[in-house]
Amino acid sequence: EILFFEGQFIFIQRDLTGLPVGVESGRYEVGSDGKLDMVLEFDGLWNINRTRDGWDNGGTLLGLDLDSNESASELIIDKAWTVSKIDFASGTSRIAGAWIIDGDDIQAEYDTYLVFFEDGVVVTATPTTQLTYSTYKGLEIGSYVYSETDALLTVSIEFNGDTSNSSDGGLSALGSSFSIQTSGENFILTNEANENSFQMTNLFGASEANSTASPADDLADGSYSLTLIVDLLGQVLFLSGLEEIIDGENHTVNYQGQSYDFGDIDPFVTTVARDNEFTNEFSAEIAEQYPSQSDVTYNVALGLIGAANWESVLISVAGADGSLIS
Repeated sequence: EILFFEGQFIFIQRDLTGLPVGVESGRYEVGSDGKLDMVLEFDGLWNINRTRDGWDNGGTLLGLDLDSNESASELIIDKAWTVSKIDFASGTSRIAGAWIIDGDDIQAEYDTYLVFFEDGVVVTATPTTQLTYSTYKGLEIGSYVYSETDALLTVSIEFNGDTSNSSDGGLSALGSSFSIQTSGENFILTNEANENSFQMTNLFGASEANSTASPADDLADGSYSLTLIVDLLGQVLFLSGLEEIIDGENHTVNYQGQSYDFGDIDPFVTTVARDNEFTNEFSAEIAEQYPSQSDVTYNVALGLIGAANWESVLISVAGADGSLIS
């Protein structure tokens, strides 16, 4: 697996038939000539006999040719490496994708990177700055189970090469069973054993499938009628006719005589409609699941579906991607 992001790269090599050897990382740049230049800053890919292995084995990483197929789903590097794009945006699990745990958040010297695959495999890397032989490999591989309903993430590390000075690093040092809470596009993980918490941030930012503007964006100050779907503590609620008030930087929602700051409830809700018009957030849900009906208006949809089925249909649309909350 190769992660390219913000001028940096992480190369992860894993052998499903034997012990993996680790990771490499560094900086990259695509020049005006379309060539790829890569500068290695961490080489954890050493074999047990101290021979080199990995992407830099036997050649330069400067001036590499780049070619792609017509759909840009494959990238050919240096006419030798053919890599296929992994598209997490179309996945059914919100946790599938690439993430980063900031070392400062866990009192660690280096950041940890995690890739959760749709097939239940997790790969983590914690590259350092070493370029000489070391027993530190910077790599963990295992399996995971994520339950959005129970808000739990369980990880089983099956290969742990991520050790330094005989101490575990990476995800295994943080625990194996976590309660998990959404925080916008990111997650807050809490170790169930010691209750230590840390944030797992989307490495590439919000994906197009999950990225929506804040409900307050481009809205004038005033009062609006809001319809929400709430998914909280195993309960799914469809709430309509709520009073939404925007006053400068203040954004609140009134429900049953109680005023709630929108930022506090945002991780648990999907905004469906405002003043009887679908919000940008819910329109994106419709477009993702039913592209041919992406332009349908609120009134047309309500008229055709009917009030009796309205609530169940909208909940079904919101959850069609595996998550009721965008």
